[in-house]
Amino acid sequence: MQIPSSFLIALIVYLLMLLAIGIIAGRRNKNASDYLVGSKSLPTWLLVLTLTATMFGGGMFVGRAQLAYKGGLSYVFFGASCFIGYVLTALMLPKMKGFMKYTTVTEYLGARYGGKFIRTSCAMLSLIALVGLCAVQVNSLVSILTVMGFGDPRLIAFFCMLVIVALTVFGGFLAVTATDAVQIIIVMVGTVILLFATMGQNGGISGLFSALQAAQGDTLPNDYFKLMSKEAFGPLAALMLPSIMYMLIGQDGYQRLMSAKNLKESRKTAVIAGLLMWIIAIPPVIFGMVGRLDFPELEAAGTTATTLGLVIMKYMPGLLGGILLCAVLSAILSTGDSCLSAAGSHFITDIYCVYIDKNADLSSKKMLKVSRLASLAGGIIAMLLAFAFKGGTITGYCVYCYDIYIGGAFVPIVLGCLWKKANRIGTSCGIVAGCAVVIAGLMGWKIGSISMDVTASVAALLVTVIISLATQKTCPPINIDAESN
Repeated sequence: MQIPSSFLIALIVYLLMLLAIGIIAGRRNKNASDYLVGSKSLPTWLLVLTLTATMFGGGMFVGRAQLAYKGGLSYVFFGASCFIGYVLTALMLPKMKGFMKYTTVTEYLGARYGGKFIRTSCAMLSLIALVGLCAVQVNSLVSILTVMGFGDPRLIAFFCMLVIVALTVFGGFLAVTATDAVQIIIVMVGTVILLFATMGQNGGISGLFSALQAAQGDTLPNDYFKLMSKEAFGPLAALMLPSIMYMLIGQDGYQRLMSAKNLKESRKTAVIAGLLMWIIAIPPVIFGMVGRLDFPELEAAGTTATTLGLVIMKYMPGLLGGILLCAVLSAILSTGDSCLSAAGSHFITDIYCVYIDKNADLSSKKMLKVSRLASLAGGIIAMLLAFAFKGGTITGYCVYCYDIYIGGAFVPIVLGCLWKKANRIGTSCGIVAGCAVVIAGLMGWKIGSISMDVTASVAALLVTVIISLATQKTCPPINIDAESN
């Protein structure tokens, strides 16, 4: 396939724009605090956009279209997991006394439980998962670049990731938030235009449904056109619950919430961004169904991941389509740079400042250099993982990392906020139990179709509660007052 010149031009311009933003933002980084959390002075509107872009990513845009191609209209509700997750997060934030002084969510664990094991173990699980997620973005890049017509997509994906690593290493959190804001605005505008184009040429929703029914008949699932059904509820719940759980503990989200001016603005950011994520997640479902009508052969070929790219190319073939494809590309890249930035915050705050230099000053230029080196190391590891393994292998690795992180860290963070009797011994045992259940699941010892992270969290909860109650006298819990910050 010959690469359309409009797509190539849009891609080159976009990558140059990223580099320019990185250079400009990098000059504004005076210390590690600027680099990691923007000195906690970013406006709410910018935080809403960057949080939306971070969680939206290629998975929500490309993945929702792929899911809807197979399963239909009910996936409109999948996006609600973002809204539910961040509303719950906004309700939980006041329970973390001193929330605004932290740089990572695991730093809170150190204050809540005392000692280092809980903080360090959860930080390491999160760090590994974030680097893995950054690596897996290469697979999404390859999918989109293939649709755009590039003959050697892995090579182009390598250069795209190289730009992202350079952007993050030099520009830090300020550069990441700026590019996120640009990316999500382009995505929203392009999505509206594409929605009008697809609906206009297919007679609206009713026309699309009629055409699908006539063209594919009995090959469609029985509940393909239903907003909700008994058959769809189970699979949707299985997808949504882990997503909601991650919203409550993910450092890539907390890094943004901790960068607000105060707790009130942080909570407002969470709620608005969650609602915006749900709204933006609806059109990709329609695009997936349009793809099912126009490209029915993708199901048999096993290439449903290309659904969104093919729909864009058909309905927006010119420069506008090239810009929107680059927006999808940037949605993927924004997830990558956000993960690198969040991983760097873990290394500096939870590893370097705890074990290497306990007197480290985040306002010093030395720590700015160390922070950049940490981001560079994370980027190199992510790229090595991405290109050392096949797509399915690295994707599976990423899923496993997240299963272990949720299984190990969900209970310490959430229960630590909501239950004052949780203590260090009980929570430490809960982490071990949660991780053990995930590992057992990876070895094939699973409980039905329930996801490993949910099962592990239940096990961690039971162990934490039982042992915490049994050791109240020997290890009194550290109660953090739930005052507003």
